[in-house]
Amino acid sequence: MNDSITISEEARAYIMHIRSVRQEGEGLGFYLGIKKSGCNGWLYAPDIIDQADDTMRGIDCAGLLIYVPSEHWSLLVGTHIDLSVKDLGQKVLIYDNPNAASECGCGESFSIQAGESS
Repeated sequence: MNDSITISEEARAYIMHIRSVRQEGEGLGFYLGIKKSGCNGWLYAPDIIDQADDTMRGIDCAGLLIYVPSEHWSLLVGTHIDLSVKDLGQKVLIYDNPNAASECGCGESFSIQAGESS
């Protein structure tokens, strides 16, 4: 398993575009968090952030800084972020997470093996 987080060029370009048109400015980087919720236990919570703190791990992916909460690193390590184009041209980030035991049909939430939680 990859010991980092990776991103496709298409997903990176999409996030960079979102940052460039953001009213608040480009921000510091892309935040990939999760929270307990969703139809499968954990919900991906991506965002553009303006500041990082000591509780986040930063990764440079070809000029895009990706920040992950340290407490959730073990649930996200090895994840590959990609871009999918849906009906009517809607673009959606998708997450190929090797730590997920199962995912919901929409791809926005996942469950983990019993006994694993952070």
